[in-house]
Amino acid sequence: MSGQQRSDTPSNAPLPFVSLPDGNIRLLHLRPDRDRDGPLKCQLVDYPLQNMGKRACLYEALSYCWYQSEKPNLVSEKPKWISIDGRRLPITKNLHDALLRLRDDFFGRVMWVDAVCINQGDVEERGHQVRSMTEIYSKANRVIVWLGEAEARDHEAFQAIREVGGKLSSLASNKEADDHEASRAEVGETPCPLPRDKEEAVLQEVAAAQNLRIMCGAVEMDGYAFSLCVEALPAVRNQASPVTYLMRPSIFRPRYKMDHAGRVSLGICPLGGLLDMYHAHEATDPRDKVFAMLGMSSDNHAAVEIAGLLLNYEILWQDLLKRLVYFVLGQQEVRTQPNQETAIIEGKGHVLGVVHSTDQNRVRVTPRISQLPSEWDAQPSVRPIHVGDLVCQLQGATRPMIIRPHKDHFSVIATTVAALDAIPRHRSAQTLESL
Repeated sequence: MSGQQRSDTPSNAPLPFVSLPDGNIRLLHLRPDRDRDGPLKCQLVDYPLQNMGKRACLYEALSYCWYQSEKPNLVSEKPKWISIDGRRLPITKNLHDALLRLRDDFFGRVMWVDAVCINQGDVEERGHQVRSMTEIYSKANRVIVWLGEAEARDHEAFQAIREVGGKLSSLASNKEADDHEASRAEVGETPCPLPRDKEEAVLQEVAAAQNLRIMCGAVEMDGYAFSLCVEALPAVRNQASPVTYLMRPSIFRPRYKMDHAGRVSLGICPLGGLLDMYHAHEATDPRDKVFAMLGMSSDNHAAVEIAGLLLNYEILWQDLLKRLVYFVLGQQEVRTQPNQETAIIEGKGHVLGVVHSTDQNRVRVTPRISQLPSEWDAQPSVRPIHVGDLVCQLQGATRPMIIRPHKDHFSVIATTVAALDAIPRHRSAQTLESL
């Protein structure tokens, strides 16, 4: 192309990011190459995300783990990089592996990749772009979830999931009730060693996606089919439920919806439920987890703002965590520490009952008094609810929670549960007073 210098050896000079206009994002053009191991050559293009019309660019958004270290040049491994307009940009090995798998022999791909399309050295831009992530993933033509290069156990897991898919397909066409139940039991016996580190790879990306594709090495699977198959496997159902909870409705979601302030809103569930499901999600910066949950929350935006839960990278992590606890559990005595994702909460409350059995998200308890409900509903949680856990109403909290007793403290298992047969509001205070 005339007017451009072409070189096979990219420069090591820093990539000159140009400030983005309001409402714009950068998209990555991944150029084709028939050499599977050839260097990754790309181009960055500014794109007006908020002015998308009928001729909108059909870009793909990539979701992947940053857990392999945000410092890509580890002593033990060869540095990885991509070439953008003739300049090198260091990236993690996991992202490099993903782009190599996604690169086509003949056609370019237009993608949004957070580590590349956001100027990570510009705190102000990073804040603006993270605030737009819900909109970015919602408007993507497809979201690709990259789980990493496949190991032997991953191939076994995906093969088991595909076998379940075949059985579920046969089950759906089986009209005999007895055969139907037998087939379901047979599906449930299929082993599936789903790796925990692969399952924790996604969060807001999956929540916003309308068209989802799961990739693990060379193996690919539709996200909706993946979620149905995984949920049919008792061995991994509880482990994977927070992620499949978001995957399953992907194909039924509207393209995106706007709140009263003109922001793209997902409205998955309140912050308390999101916290239960995703507090163990891996993130280089723990604040990113909270900011991602804000984009998924169904809570009133004005109340969230009043609580000080704003997308602001100038706030210290320990202060953000304290504000989150106040919002979910009320004004308790809360102590937090820098670089620690644990809060120490001191408060008073009432034990409503003791858990005696669980069935997926249904929790059955032995109530302390007969007026209290015996069945409760909980969101899918990273920490499974066990027999002996306690349903507790913390003073100042709007909903009961589930805690686990230890020798000298209690641990929070679920920040919010809902009674299936809720007692009338006018009786609830009287019931608590009688405890």
